[in-house]
Amino acid sequence: MVVIPRNYIGGLTTQFRSSNSFLEYDAVTIMLDAALVKREEQASASKSQRIPLVYSATSPQTGLDAANAHHIVQLLKDLAGEGRTVIVAIHTPRPEIWELFDHILLLSQGHVLYNGSTSSIRGYFERCGHAISASENPAEHLIDLVSIEAEAEGSPMGSVARINNLKEQWKAAQRTVADNYAPYSNNGSVVRYGSAISRHPAVPLSRQLAVLTRRTIWTTLRGPMSLFGSLSITIILGIVTGAAFYQVDSSAQGIWSRQGALFALLNIYGYPMLIYEIYRLSYEIQMFDREREEAVDIPGPAISSIVFYFLVGLRRSVAEPFLFLLVMILATYISLAAAILAIALSRDFAIAGLIGNLIYTLQSLSGGYLIHVDQISTWLRWSKWTAHNFYLYSAVCAIEFVGPKQTPRGHLYNCTSVANPPTGECTGSYGKDIISSLGIPREWIWQPVVASLGFLVSYTLVAALILHRPRMGAVMTSDPQSSHSSVVIQNMELLPLSSTPHTPGVDIQLTRYALILTRRNIKAFLGPSYERPILKPVNTTFRHGELSIIMGPSGSGKTTLLHAITARLPQRYRRQGQVFYNSHRLRPSTIRAMCSYVSQSDNLQPFLTVRETLLFAAGLRLPRWITKEQRYSKVDSIIRTMGLTSCAETIVGDGKQTGISGGEKRRVSIGIQLLTDPRILILDEPTSAGRILKKLKNLSEEGRTVICSIHQPRSDIFPFFSNIHLLASDGSPVFAGRGEDILHYFHTHGFECPDSMNSCDFIIDLVTVDHRDNRETSSRARVQQLIDGHAVTQSTIQDTPPLSMTLLEQRAFAKNINPFRTLFPLALRRSALGLTRRPFLLLSRLVQAPGMTITFVMFTAPLSSDSNSVQTRIGLLQPPANIIVYPGERDTFKDERKDGCMTATCFLVQYTCLELPTEIFTALVSGAIFTFGPPIKRTFTMLLVSSFNIFAILNCGESLGIILLSFFDNIGISATLAPIVLSINWLFAGLLSTSLPRVFQIVSYILPSKFAMANVVPYAMDGLEFTCSDEQQHGTQCTIRNGKDVLDFYTFANNPGLNIMGLAVCVVVISGCCVFSD
Repeated sequence: MVVIPRNYIGGLTTQFRSSNSFLEYDAVTIMLDAALVKREEQASASKSQRIPLVYSATSPQTGLDAANAHHIVQLLKDLAGEGRTVIVAIHTPRPEIWELFDHILLLSQGHVLYNGSTSSIRGYFERCGHAISASENPAEHLIDLVSIEAEAEGSPMGSVARINNLKEQWKAAQRTVADNYAPYSNNGSVVRYGSAISRHPAVPLSRQLAVLTRRTIWTTLRGPMSLFGSLSITIILGIVTGAAFYQVDSSAQGIWSRQGALFALLNIYGYPMLIYEIYRLSYEIQMFDREREEAVDIPGPAISSIVFYFLVGLRRSVAEPFLFLLVMILATYISLAAAILAIALSRDFAIAGLIGNLIYTLQSLSGGYLIHVDQISTWLRWSKWTAHNFYLYSAVCAIEFVGPKQTPRGHLYNCTSVANPPTGECTGSYGKDIISSLGIPREWIWQPVVASLGFLVSYTLVAALILHRPRMGAVMTSDPQSSHSSVVIQNMELLPLSSTPHTPGVDIQLTRYALILTRRNIKAFLGPSYERPILKPVNTTFRHGELSIIMGPSGSGKTTLLHAITARLPQRYRRQGQVFYNSHRLRPSTIRAMCSYVSQSDNLQPFLTVRETLLFAAGLRLPRWITKEQRYSKVDSIIRTMGLTSCAETIVGDGKQTGISGGEKRRVSIGIQLLTDPRILILDEPTSAGRILKKLKNLSEEGRTVICSIHQPRSDIFPFFSNIHLLASDGSPVFAGRGEDILHYFHTHGFECPDSMNSCDFIIDLVTVDHRDNRETSSRARVQQLIDGHAVTQSTIQDTPPLSMTLLEQRAFAKNINPFRTLFPLALRRSALGLTRRPFLLLSRLVQAPGMTITFVMFTAPLSSDSNSVQTRIGLLQPPANIIVYPGERDTFKDERKDGCMTATCFLVQYTCLELPTEIFTALVSGAIFTFGPPIKRTFTMLLVSSFNIFAILNCGESLGIILLSFFDNIGISATLAPIVLSINWLFAGLLSTSLPRVFQIVSYILPSKFAMANVVPYAMDGLEFTCSDEQQHGTQCTIRNGKDVLDFYTFANNPGLNIMGLAVCVVVISGCCVFSD
């Protein structure tokens, strides 16, 4: 039997006070089912182990229309009736939902105002002097009662005093209410039962694997971005890497290229796969946290390995290709396991990416090729035994140079020019001698494969242990002190729209307008693309001076219709019909500039306070002739109008740090659009608050065109609806006309709204298909009847041709953006403020490049001067890896650009101004470490050259990130392409392959890494002499004796100054491309 003990309510109160998910609302009602049910009578012991005892849901009606929200809560009520405990956080439920509640916990600003049964709540508040009438929705009454109002005509002190009074009255009555919850004596059966369940898995492992595997296959096929990402990385890199080493010969340079090819495939393939998997898991980990989901891909490495193997011309006996494929599949799984480990340590992509970069760097340095294992610092030489890359590289080298048959000396390579005169043998060209020169044990074949498998198991086990640890919630941060002392202006309202001929109102007319979604997926390659109608032909007019409402159930096309009106539809939609603005057909840029749009997503800067957010928005949007005091007054007016006084100095916050609630973010977004007194204001599900809808009604009466989509309206806001456009679930129009006529219209069709029912709920219920049990047929027939009835009334509408636009009208529709000198200081100050309030971002940028350089120096210092050190010196000179992270303000910038208050040039210039100092600082520090650490060459010239190279690579990496995420709105595509471009850029630098194909050599001259290596290697190798051991003197391994031999071996021309100029041109050109990409 289940009871709620007396101290359980107190525990809930404490939890709600510290949990951001419940404090997102001004007031929250909590339903607790405390029915005493014997679970022995409800289910058998075996079945009960798979049935949760407690269900909790935060705002389950979010994103649903009123009808479906009722269905969901009814389902939860049914579960409670079966003996389960159900806890729901819900905001302003409809009356039918209220009747389902058994217990109410009412909160306001984290304080308890009522805690008791639903049947007693009316009597309690009547005794407090706040009676709830029988015809009123109790939920709406209580929410209004415990919400802090921000009346324009005065201060919100009246509502604050009312709430304080309710708090005191509840404290006086709390002991009496709490006494009703006497502990239920059950001899500890509940504890024992719950403990027994917690010790057993909810579902057997075999069933979890089967279900998750099927789900992964279906989600991959239906949302092919993950499949496209993994396949594109592996196939593209396999082809490019194989072509770069196309059919290498068996000469000394060919042997070196074979070693480089094997290393390149493991590392150039492994790094993009690691970063891509970290990105993918940073999103999928949200489901992983609940279900321990894990997905992998096999086709990618198989295709990549086969293509690479035969392009390069590796051993073509029967066994070698299959063993090579086995190692590459193992390498893929190790990269995935390492990505899971990184994302388990941090759910944030930026932090997990740094961890992945660290893993990759350590593996590359210990892998045996980039730095010769005998050249690693003595105190770190043991690290190769802890690096999976060393074992993978050893395995592929053993397969190529020795083979599974274990011949005495391995495979023999061409020795026409390297024969040993005293013996006539080709000592240095036998496979076992080659792998021995690499520091790999001569007898290894299967040993490195087994060791690599051990790393895969270890990474997976460690990641699993970390994933099972308790997760930390959002971080509480102190609110920054606002730099602005509030300027309180009494009775200040938004300026009315002047009805002059130069600023006419705008009527928006839709004539037979329809939208069809073209779906492109894997099936599109096998047949025609799939098309689905989203919006059926619509004929309606949204007039200025009226509040127009678009209503309909979830998925009816409300948001898509608003995007069409504001010219924000993506290209995958096919349009039919016309949209006219005052009978004119306008360009999309003009439409976007004319319309102020509040989307469902609140793209706000999390590090700013509410007041700062509005002040910066006012500076960017308002004309520059408005004074600073007027902007402050305008912002104060918006804060009071939108009810944001109590949180004006609170940071906005996000999932990582606690800030304002979701409802308050919506009001901030609305307030930003109201700053400019827009002529057309369009809001996508703004709020259900009656005060906000009343303000929108007043704005429309001033001459504006105001359009809102809404699907869970309160009963008291229905009178504000001037016009209603009603859509069915399939996007078909059901009604378009005056709001006061809609109930009469449905009455003529035989549907009467009860007096006690919310008119909005009644309308939504009529056009919603109820999929429960046997109700679907009747509800579907009802909806179709209403669609057909509306179609008859629309069939007589005639098309109207667009009118020509005069120059005066074009100027009236145009919107002037503030000049660069006004926008730049504001944008720069806002970004700088964010950088100072998020020190981790600044720290990560400052320490990433120096940290990698220090790691390189630790593995290589002190450098020797024998021939083996050539490989180490070349590896040390490689460009530093750079994680491409697009600036966090991207989404805000895109919204501001659509609103016509920000330019791409201004955004990129301010971003560059903040990034350049950090890039220059990290480049100088890294260059100094690089020059004086190993040391390479302790000269001032070497310091400048190395610092400039590091700066150029970092700057180009940042620019590449901006370009990719500007061309592709989907971050997944950019996260896929970015590491591919980085890896190809490094491959074409000419370090791994000494004989790139002619086409690749031409392409390399547009990549910064080619110029970077071609200018730093001559400076680093100038004047160096290398020694050879006696064994190398008699073999083939002493082909390089000085710096000039190095330049000849890598075909680096001895003109470093020209290459420095080429690198500078690359930086300028790639940075300039950022402006055009936006």
